[in-house]
Amino acid sequence: MLLLEEPTFGVYPDLLVPLIHAIRWARSRGSAVLWLTAAAAVWNDPSLPATARYRLVGRQFVEVYR
Repeated sequence: MLLLEEPTFGVYPDLLVPLIHAIRWARSRGSAVLWLTAAAAVWNDPSLPATARYRLVGRQFVEVYR
């Protein structure tokens, strides 16, 4: 399992593509990835591989359907 907390915070935009490739590689080999972010641009990016997306509302996670 990979736990990524704000992995794009303060990072150059050109590093996002290699990060996504690494996540896809790990997922293709059975890894789970939990990516925590407050960045709306990252959160709303449809190119990011996601099985499910959740928002923290109060004290619980609510799945966001797209």
